[in-house]
Amino acid sequence: STSGGTIFYADDLGYYPEARRSTEAYIARVVRNLNNNGLELVGRETEAQLGGVTFARVDFHETLSYEAVLVKACDVYAFVFIFAASGLESANRLIAQTTVKLNVKNSGCRATTSKEFSRRAGRSQWQFISTSPGKPAYRRSRY
Repeated sequence: STSGGTIFYADDLGYYPEARRSTEAYIARVVRNLNNNGLELVGRETEAQLGGVTFARVDFHETLSYEAVLVKACDVYAFVFIFAASGLESANRLIAQTTVKLNVKNSGCRATTSKEFSRRAGRSQWQFISTSPGKPAYRRSRY
């Protein structure tokens, strides 16, 4: 049985200067904020796949918790998933049980590496479906 939870949010990148709208810049903010909140970075940035899209991944831990944070900066939004669990294995199970369907054309997210970033304007569409037993599904058709 997998314990833990998943948080998703989309951050409007229009509020950030051009130089701070990349996946790498967003990851740097995540690392700084979580370190300031007492979580320690585990290893280095890696990549993870959700819905055919490559996200940057950074992992953190503190005494009794573990968090895997996946980030993808797209045209207008940074899509962020936080998988909170008791350890690495349970975080990986949460990620494996998660299905994400991004409308690639409308979201501006491409099914390529997290290093790529484009700056076209437009509205993003996303759909987050957690397949974890007993967990609610989240869907939103347009941002």
